[in-house]
Amino acid sequence: MLATHQAADCLSSRDLIVELVQSRATLENWLGQPIHALAAPLGIINERLARAAAFCGYKIGFTTKSGVARLGGDPLRLPQIEVKGDWTLETFAGALEKTR
Repeated sequence: MLATHQAADCLSSRDLIVELVQSRATLENWLGQPIHALAAPLGIINERLARAAAFCGYKIGFTTKSGVARLGGDPLRLPQIEVKGDWTLETFAGALEKTR
């Protein structure tokens, strides 16, 4: 079974585990390196996905929530700052300043 990249809330728990294990194994095979991070389809990381991901060996999970990671935050629910391709270094620095 190939990974389908469906949102976790559309999958049964069994299918979710299969997706997590299969996609990780495929990437590890292709890259020849261990995979520890997950970017959830559609950025949806709920409690069930976080627990399943941890069970399957993932250490980090990225959401589509805007923001910066904080010490003590859940490493399986990390926010992000969208960086656009046309940004200057000054624009990027400004975006970081806004997160303080």
